[in-house]
Amino acid sequence: MAEIDLIAGTATLGKLVEQYEAVRGDLPITNLYKSGEEEEVEAMDYIWQKRKRPRTLAGVSSVSGQSYVGKEPDNDYIHSRLIHITIKEKLTPERLFLRSGPGEYLRSNASNVIVKTAERILSQLYMTTEAIGARQLQDVGGVAINAANTLFPTGAVGMNYNLTIDGGLQNVAAGAAWDLPATKILSADAQLSDFISLLEANGHAAGKFLCQREIVKAIVGNTEAQAWLTANGGITVEHFKRAVNAAARMQGQDGVDAGEMSVFSGLGGIPEWHVMHHGFENRAGTFTRYLDPDKAILLPPDLTDVLCFIEGPSFIPEGNLVGDVTEAADMVAMKKGVQLFAMREHDETGAIWIIGRRSFLPLVKSELGVLQLNSLTT
Repeated sequence: MAEIDLIAGTATLGKLVEQYEAVRGDLPITNLYKSGEEEEVEAMDYIWQKRKRPRTLAGVSSVSGQSYVGKEPDNDYIHSRLIHITIKEKLTPERLFLRSGPGEYLRSNASNVIVKTAERILSQLYMTTEAIGARQLQDVGGVAINAANTLFPTGAVGMNYNLTIDGGLQNVAAGAAWDLPATKILSADAQLSDFISLLEANGHAAGKFLCQREIVKAIVGNTEAQAWLTANGGITVEHFKRAVNAAARMQGQDGVDAGEMSVFSGLGGIPEWHVMHHGFENRAGTFTRYLDPDKAILLPPDLTDVLCFIEGPSFIPEGNLVGDVTEAADMVAMKKGVQLFAMREHDETGAIWIIGRRSFLPLVKSELGVLQLNSLTT
């Protein structure tokens, strides 16, 4: 419809419809990293010390006997590299002006065009941060950040980097899939009790269980889990159905974490069950969830020494195309966190670029505090 139709015609202007809710901040998995520790750095490299303490016993001897000779465990300095993500959109003059030429008027919705462009870019930065953090907790061999990674759009990755966890991500497979009604989730070997015991053997209590809705549906059909919840909370099969439906209704809301209100919290002695089923579109345009349908992540209640989120610098040009090279500080600004800025294209078009950047690192400092559970569903 031409704009003149809206001004002088009989057409009715309806309400704007936006598909998909905008993401306006960090999502749940990113916030888990931040609940451990947050740190701002001024470089693209992060070096931290990892100190290991022995858990063996001292020697037993007589008063006059020789002491047992202890051995110092490895105390390492770990070198980690920050990840830089960036995206930009081009706004050409016809999207902002009614007519070309000096002194012509902006479109009435010009500011809205800029705001919505900025909003899209910020959403993509937050979703990318969430995706990389989620993959780090699930990919045993590390997160491959390269052009072949099908999670990213074609041409979106200009580097080849593997984000790994020092010491490797520990993982264990379930003895039997949870979508089988007779599986002993709470009592048999290699199920919840053994998962918790493994985390305890590493010096951590089990506090948070992160999973996707597929695992929730598997638990709904499990007779042992049903019996436990019925005995401890008076929860019937109808409660289960409503819980799953509630999770289904929220799947379209980016970043919704139903864990705090989950009827499964407390199951197996784990205080918090977080049903995280938000997602994004992959390279093929397929909706992809941040968590896999057959995996869960078990974390301790206190993440202080386990997870860490590093905010690094983003370098922003100040617009000086020609200047004294000694005045570098005036040509480039360094800011931390999520950054959004505009830059004019100096050619005959005069387009405006809206650019978003973030340098960050979702860091697992103690691999013994994260346990990946897999093969939970068939």
